[in-house]
Amino acid sequence: MLNKKNSNYLLKTYKKHDKNSFIIEIDLDKYNEVFNEWDRSHIRKRDIHPELEEYLDSCSEDIPLKYKLVLYLYLPNKIKDEKKEKTIIEAIHNYYEYLLHFNQKKISEINSESLRHLIFSLILLILSFFMKLKIHNVLFNETLIEILYIGAWVLMWEAFHNTFLSTSNIRKKSKEYKRFLQSKIYFYYETRVNN
Repeated sequence: MLNKKNSNYLLKTYKKHDKNSFIIEIDLDKYNEVFNEWDRSHIRKRDIHPELEEYLDSCSEDIPLKYKLVLYLYLPNKIKDEKKEKTIIEAIHNYYEYLLHFNQKKISEINSESLRHLIFSLILLILSFFMKLKIHNVLFNETLIEILYIGAWVLMWEAFHNTFLSTSNIRKKSKEYKRFLQSKIYFYYETRVNN
């Protein structure tokens, strides 16, 4: 639930599209401003311009995840092209689909590493338990068992940390990317006077 202060900020900064979504407004002079000018990939696979991506990320962080996003792209009336509109929509969705896929891959890698840490820590705990039963040299036994216990707990902590703490920001970003994938994109054209 938004508190009154945050709600006032949101309503002053962003227009509402409806009661469940906020508008992110983007003013462009031409269609290509959406894309990174250094990226020469096919237009449907191009990266978004870094400044636009930063702006969209900033807006997405401002707007709570429970709200949907709607993008309004404002362009000069003289360049209206429905084919380019469809290409831009597809390219933006492809870009966020790629970022989502990349994050899911990263989470999967972290979870695999955590599982390896957990298995190894369990092996160390089992090994220390059996060593406690078999080795009778007190000083050597106690030292070795303590080393195994410490190693096991460090690996367990690492597994916990990776699974729950390290991935929390990645999971939040993935939710934001999903929200962009579900966002509607509208084009508005206006007559502009050259100065």
